[in-house]
Amino acid sequence: MVTADQAPSFPIHSSLENFLDRQPIILQLLRFIAIGAINTAIDFIIFNTLSKFLGIESGVPLGLVNIAGFIVAMVQSYFWNRYWAFGDSSNSAVRVSAVRELLRLMLVGGLGAAAFAIVLLGARFQMAAIFYLIVLALFLGVQLMLWLIFNLKQKADEHATHFMVFAIVSIIGLLINIGIVSLASYYLVGGKWGIENADLLKNVAKILATVVSLIWNFIGYKLLVFRR
Repeated sequence: MVTADQAPSFPIHSSLENFLDRQPIILQLLRFIAIGAINTAIDFIIFNTLSKFLGIESGVPLGLVNIAGFIVAMVQSYFWNRYWAFGDSSNSAVRVSAVRELLRLMLVGGLGAAAFAIVLLGARFQMAAIFYLIVLALFLGVQLMLWLIFNLKQKADEHATHFMVFAIVSIIGLLINIGIVSLASYYLVGGKWGIENADLLKNVAKILATVVSLIWNFIGYKLLVFRR
């Protein structure tokens, strides 16, 4: 009888596994990007929900509204990055299950991308706050299902992770995010560009801020928080 360890593998599959085994940072980056997608999604959902409830469209007030979603995304990010993105890259999950990791990346990244697209669609048609609340409930439910399916577990001593350092890095990212949202929304919203849809423009400002803060977060998490 051929066991799982003796089962033949396709050359491309084996090559991918060997590559990821030799270059663990590639898998970490891909996981971080997928997690970044769901973090961005929940951030945008909360951002749009609160801004619609409060009737805020631009400037410093919009930057402050940005804080709530960023904090929720930060807490969510901590657990996903600790238990998945920056896990032990030398474990068997990387060497023998590259296909499973690819599927996980597609599921997590796909959930984030789908939720983000729905948020932008809601902004395009200027949907009410209740629309974003429904999206938020569905998003959290699917994310919980993925967490349970992935069965992400970890021994307490596997990581010397310090949430305080994580929080400091994330807060700096938050300040970057607030600054860019405040400035970009001020210049974009108000008809200066011939576009009257304030919901859409404030999300453009939010996208710019998110890209910059994600770059900072990856560097900070990799070098300061989840380093080995």
